[in-house]
Amino acid sequence: MSDVEQDDGEDQELPDDSEPSPERQTELEKAYEANIAAGNPPYKGVRIRTRGELRWVMEKRQWFGGAFAGFQDANYVISVARPDLRGINLEDVHLPRIALARADLSGARLLHANLAGAHLLDADLSHADLQAANLQSARLQNANLTGALAMDANFSGAWLTAVDLAATNLRRARFDIDTALIGIHLDEWTQVADVLWNGVPLSQIEWRQIRELGDEHLARFPAPSTPAALKNCVEAARANRQLATALRSQGMADEADDFAYRARQMQRLVLRHQVFMQETEFHINPWYRLRKLMAYLGSGLLDLIAGYGYRPGRSLLAYIFIILTFAGLYLLNGQFAAPHLHWDEAVVLSVSSFHGRGFFTTDTHLGDTLARLAAAEAIVGLLVEITFIATFTQRFLSR
Repeated sequence: MSDVEQDDGEDQELPDDSEPSPERQTELEKAYEANIAAGNPPYKGVRIRTRGELRWVMEKRQWFGGAFAGFQDANYVISVARPDLRGINLEDVHLPRIALARADLSGARLLHANLAGAHLLDADLSHADLQAANLQSARLQNANLTGALAMDANFSGAWLTAVDLAATNLRRARFDIDTALIGIHLDEWTQVADVLWNGVPLSQIEWRQIRELGDEHLARFPAPSTPAALKNCVEAARANRQLATALRSQGMADEADDFAYRARQMQRLVLRHQVFMQETEFHINPWYRLRKLMAYLGSGLLDLIAGYGYRPGRSLLAYIFIILTFAGLYLLNGQFAAPHLHWDEAVVLSVSSFHGRGFFTTDTHLGDTLARLAAAEAIVGLLVEITFIATFTQRFLSR
């Protein structure tokens, strides 16, 4: 096995490349034989302590992780036997510039591991534990991180090209402007709350294909109103807002609007949980619930009428619906009392009443049903207009 011979200038601690002692070699061989006898992966659960031990294991099994001349050299040698490191324990191991191309590291423990500058092309890291791992400048082209735990991981300057991040937990992960996110795959289980985007280019990701973030998917699960459910909704709203901000800063306004709209929907779920929150240790003030209920109903109305300003077509549909509904009521009233209106007259009356400019014949009195309907429509129209103006003003001024 060979490592990438390039100093990234960031390793303050030199890796231990010494060969394990004869006693340690015997210990590793016994663990290998026990796993094989039990039908397990060769090094499942085996604790590796140094880069030297990992190199010895690779050489012992005749596994080759790749030979690189440097970062500009995309050619590497593929071994006949793929390195089988499923379930291996590499927690806290200092492995800078390690070459593990095509390695099967599914289910491996890599907590706090230093993989700065590592070559992990085509590596399988599915369901691996990468919490707080250092992956600065790592090469992860075509790697599989499906279901991996990568919270607090550092991807600054890393190459993530065509990487599968389905169901990956990236919460609080760190990227930067030098990170390459090109053609990565996200799905409705990928969690990104509190990710530090730090200006990482996002234009090479098909955001329109992402129906919802994993944080949002988790928050939408039917659950009683508990502190845990409330926390999920708060994090989902925050994740969508953070991503919307990052996208808008890079000129992707349409994509940003989609996530900003979802953030408002998640915030409405927060209000719902606050209304129906189960009392555990503390008593919840009824007035607090009432205020949250009013806010929840108001938020639902804003969504219904204008989609919080992100769905303007809904305002037009609401306008047409109200006009036609009241026009129908005017026609129905005309079947029992004067004045008897034609359908076009009912529409004209409905439009003018909606905007508070209703007019009646001399035979109409303020106590008539027609006048009462017109007054009701004027009130509805005023509410719709206020909602429309407030929603769109908030949307555009909040950018």
